[in-house]
Amino acid sequence: AVGNGIAVWKQPKSLLSENPNAPTDVWYRRFSVEAGWEEPQLLEDRDEPADSARVAMSPDGHAMVVWRQNSGPAQSDIWARRIAADGSVSDAETIDHLPRSANEPQVAMDAQGRAIAVWRQFTGFRVGIYANRYAEGQWGPEAVQVEEGVGTVTSQPQLSVNAAGDALAVWQQAANSTPGT
Repeated sequence: AVGNGIAVWKQPKSLLSENPNAPTDVWYRRFSVEAGWEEPQLLEDRDEPADSARVAMSPDGHAMVVWRQNSGPAQSDIWARRIAADGSVSDAETIDHLPRSANEPQVAMDAQGRAIAVWRQFTGFRVGIYANRYAEGQWGPEAVQVEEGVGTVTSQPQLSVNAAGDALAVWQQAANSTPGT
């Protein structure tokens, strides 16, 4: 509300790498109206590649960052960290709590600092859209299925939340695996 912000991005683990497929880390940089841009900070420190970082910020300056982190062959998870208005950062934690591959995370935050994240999740048989909510200092204990692509392919989830915390998720869904439906 006062002009502060946070930028997030992926960056090769080795700055000398010119390989576009090189493993990446997720970084962030805070901006405050009073002090300008702070130094970039590594958001996650796992050995596995991370990407697809997204950030949402509340009017009072708290932020939530979500990203995709590989965790093994054919396995990736959605991770999150909260960055408080004072710059303190919570521990990184997985929020999907599901086996298999998760990707395409999105996050939104309301005026009270509550957040919700959605993502695309492969469950072994289908690709569905899942969500988890952050409130009172913690993420929910398990992800909630928003849509399961029964006979369809779901992708590109998007999310919006109003000041009262009401959320709306939308996604693309191809009926019978026919793109563009």
